[in-house]
Amino acid sequence: MGCGQTFLEGWINCDGSLSARLSKLPQALLQLARAGGLVDQRNFSFIQFLRTHDVVPVDVLKAWPFSSESIDLIYTSHMIDCFSEKQIQRFFRECLRVLKPGGALRLAGLDVEREVQNYLQDHDCRRLVGMISAPRSEDLEFGSRFMNLFVPSKHYLAHHDAASISAMLRAAGFMAITRLPPGHSGILGIEPVNLYQRHGESMYIEARKP
Repeated sequence: MGCGQTFLEGWINCDGSLSARLSKLPQALLQLARAGGLVDQRNFSFIQFLRTHDVVPVDVLKAWPFSSESIDLIYTSHMIDCFSEKQIQRFFRECLRVLKPGGALRLAGLDVEREVQNYLQDHDCRRLVGMISAPRSEDLEFGSRFMNLFVPSKHYLAHHDAASISAMLRAAGFMAITRLPPGHSGILGIEPVNLYQRHGESMYIEARKP
């Protein structure tokens, strides 16, 4: 879920970003949006990637197009950082619905505890605020400000540590909730995943459906 350009062979790669929706537009219209500054080069490159890979468009905050108890394993990295607490809870409930009994969820996300520890060492308040705050509209380029009128920025809407995420997983009905160091996993078949992804800023948590 939220694959971005991390495309894993043999997995169902899903992305529900605005770029995933724009990738369905005619190429000529995308070129026009790019020329007009409504789509920057980074997003344009991402859209081109999505057009050439089998990525399933899924809005993870709505009902997913998968049957209940049909999925073995869900992996997501730094997607829940962009959700509010209620949205994270909704996401976890949908994960639980589609997972098979004994199925696993692995997630990586920003760790507010780590960020506070880093601040206590380097006292770089700009870095800390930049990590936990959405960019101000006046700091964005014109295209980004225009797009925010239709799709508001969702950067870092909630800030959590392993304890708060684990509590939400338990409330959703997950069990065997474990925090793991970078590079480690208790899930068989997860080998294609980069278990060190963004290891300098991430917490890694795995949980099971009963």
